[in-house]
Amino acid sequence: MTQATVVIVTWQGAHLLGPCLDALAAQTLGAGSFRTLVVDNASTDGTAELLAGITGVDVVRSPHNIGFAGGATLGMGQVTTPYAVVLNNDALPEPAWLERLLAGFSPDVAAVTSKVLLMPRYVALDAPLTGPDGLAGVTVDGADVTGSVVLGRGRLLVPAPEHREVAVTARAADGREVLSVTVAPDAPRVDVINSVGGVLTATGHGADRGYLEVDSGQYDADEDVAAVCGAAAAFRTDVGRALGWFDPWFFAYYEDLDLSWRLRRAGWRIRYVADARVRHHHAATSRIGSDVFLFHNRRNRLATLVRNASARQLTGFVVSSLRTREVPAAVLLPPRMPAPHGPAPRGKQAALLSLVARLPVLVAGRVLDARRLRRLRPTNA
Repeated sequence: MTQATVVIVTWQGAHLLGPCLDALAAQTLGAGSFRTLVVDNASTDGTAELLAGITGVDVVRSPHNIGFAGGATLGMGQVTTPYAVVLNNDALPEPAWLERLLAGFSPDVAAVTSKVLLMPRYVALDAPLTGPDGLAGVTVDGADVTGSVVLGRGRLLVPAPEHREVAVTARAADGREVLSVTVAPDAPRVDVINSVGGVLTATGHGADRGYLEVDSGQYDADEDVAAVCGAAAAFRTDVGRALGWFDPWFFAYYEDLDLSWRLRRAGWRIRYVADARVRHHHAATSRIGSDVFLFHNRRNRLATLVRNASARQLTGFVVSSLRTREVPAAVLLPPRMPAPHGPAPRGKQAALLSLVARLPVLVAGRVLDARRLRRLRPTNA
């Protein structure tokens, strides 16, 4: 019996899709136990030609780019298996990933999320500077890796290929070379966490649990979490379909928290499975800090709160926002890029205007959810 359908949304990701599909083909769950469905968001980079040469993969093509939320919902709308799984095109699942992910379901669990690790592995170095603004660029063997470097807790985490010697250099904003080291082939490499499930912070922001922490076993226990990470998660198809899957209007960002919150409001649990592991090229398709990221992140956060939060929760978020400023323990350094040309990125005003225009639909969705969530409760709830 075919248990699951893995839905992969891709846009201009031909260079990423091949390795992702190869990793799926090597799953221990076995041929016939799952199907693979790729949603192509109108790519023009040779994705169609690549997929035409691969057997055993179903393809759905969107006439235009409808984002991750729209693409995933388009694909999952065609799922007929008991479980629908989303996997980013820039993620590489380990061989037992899908088998272990599906094993995380129980009668009152509606979704299961993975341990998502950044790719490649990292080497930990003493940080030459104390803040991200002080570093202009980091290279490994002459290649710029600035946008993948993690700075925090007094050390610099640099992606470094394993089993060979690599040269790491870092330059300050004034051009000075502040770090030049040679990393031996047998020097310890560490795993850096992208996500071990989602959380809702005290100020009403969605966040990846464990983000940018070195994986030292602190999240090796399976447990309930507030939300899935949309990079690699599985859902009960019947429950997800009844809730309408992701809201396509979100396009990208917060759609996983929104759906997770609605699942929990219906009485379902969300489970994190530690040994269901994938490695992820973080933000390989959309750059953090870009216009697209800033606009959708701001707008969709507020939309998620409007649709799901109670008046008491909203009051708590506002109070916490006024009292505290959430400071991350570690940050990804911004990519070394020239100043963008053209109009400045859209700010809070544009995000708010888009949200206000959508408010009637969000409020109607909240009312609809209040009715159907009662019918979706697990039998033991």
